[in-house]
This record gives sequence, structure tokens and C-alpha cells, in this order.
Amino acid sequence: MQRAENLNKPKDLKIAMLDPRTKIVILLMISVFSFAGSGRLLTEAIGVTFICGVMLLYGRWQSCIKSVFVYIVVVLLVLYSISVNNVWASMVSVMLIMIRKLMSIIMFASFLIATTKVGEMIAALQKAKVSKTIVIPTVIMMRFFPTLSEEYHCILDAMKIRGIRFTFKNIICHPLKLSEYILVPMVIRLSTIADELSAAAVSRGIDAEIKRTSYYNVRLHFIDLIFTLLFAALMVFTLAGGSEVFQ
Repeated sequence: MQRAENLNKPKDLKIAMLDPRTKIVILLMISVFSFAGSGRLLTEAIGVTFICGVMLLYGRWQSCIKSVFVYIVVVLLVLYSISVNNVWASMVSVMLIMIRKLMSIIMFASFLIATTKVGEMIAALQKAKVSKTIVIPTVIMMRFFPTLSEEYHCILDAMKIRGIRFTFKNIICHPLKLSEYILVPMVIRLSTIADELSAAAVSRGIDAEIKRTSYYNVRLHFIDLIFTLLFAALMVFTLAGGSEVFQ
């Protein structure tokens, strides 16, 4: 009876994770329509909505909520700075607009790094016949940012032990000291991290002349085609004028 019940029990539908090659292509398309498009806020918001849809589909709802909150704050600051008739406000608005354009790229890049293992990326790029001069920097970059985040939190913990708090009050009252306490050890660690990651990649034979085998079996799925066509349509729509087409 139990066996029959198990057979009749519906199986959970699992959506295949996007192939690393698909993620790279989508990231390139996002970069194109973020900077080469019409620049209209509505068009950018559509792109952010598409990216949030991908993140929510694969359970990255916390990252999605944080990213949308930051994006909304940046948009409000842009609208406020544009409304103020001041030279300094104009300079700040230009910087904020640049951050707003980078938001969609940062969102999908963080999704790519969080959901892609280094081995999967290497296997995917090798299947695509990508040169090792591109594979090695890509792999090192993927490991660099998570390691950098860990080092940043370690620095904050060390500051707390010494009674130095990264608070809004300290940022306002002691900005130079606080930046020194964070930037100096961070810069020192950056060079060390880059050397360590490069040595680790070389020691694992990433630059070997022979064909490497991989534990990961990466392949394209139907979901890859759907999202590629979706973002390609968005890119064409943005380059064609975006929301201005309907005006």
C-alpha cells in the first residue's frame, strides 16, 4: 500500500538552474541595454523587474528584496537631486544616475556569483571553447568578490574587538579615521587575496595544456532559451527607444 501511494504521489517540479553560459550572455545583454539604451526610468524598471523575476524563481528572495529597496532609494534620490536647482545637486544627480544604471548589472552579477560554482563555470567555458586567457581571470574574479566580502566582515569584527564601531555617528564625526581603519587593511588584503587565488587556480591545473575533465555536467535546458530570448527582446526594445516607442 505504501509503495502504491508513493507511486501515485506527484513529484515536485524542479526548475533547472540556468547554465553559466546563459548567465554570462544575459549579463552582457543587461550591460548593453543599461548604458546603450534610451535611459528612461520606466525601461530600466522593466529590466530590474525581469531580473527580480529570475532571482525569485531560484529562491533568492532576500537578495531581491534588498536590491529592490536600494534601487528605489537611489531612484528617489535621483528624482530629488534633479528637482533641486543647484550645481552641487546636479553633480550628485549625475553620480546617482550612474549608480542607478549599474544597479541592474550588479543585481544579476551577484546572482551569477551566488548561484554558480567555480567548477561549473570552468566546465561551461571549456565547452564553449573559450580561451584560457579569459577563463582564468573569470574564475579568479568569481572567487575574489566572495572572499573580499569575508575579509570585510573580518575587519569589522576586529574593529569591534578594539571598540571601534561602524555606526552612522562615527561616519559623521570621524569619517577619515573610520575610512583609514577599513581601507588600509582592505587594500593590504586585496593584493594578498589576488595572489592566493591565482596560485590556487594554477596549482589545480587550470592552465594545463591537456584537456581537463570536470565533475560537473553542464548543459543547456529549455529554460535557458526562454530567458535568453526574454532578455534579448528587452535589449532590442530598449535600443529601439524603450518606453518612448509607445508615446
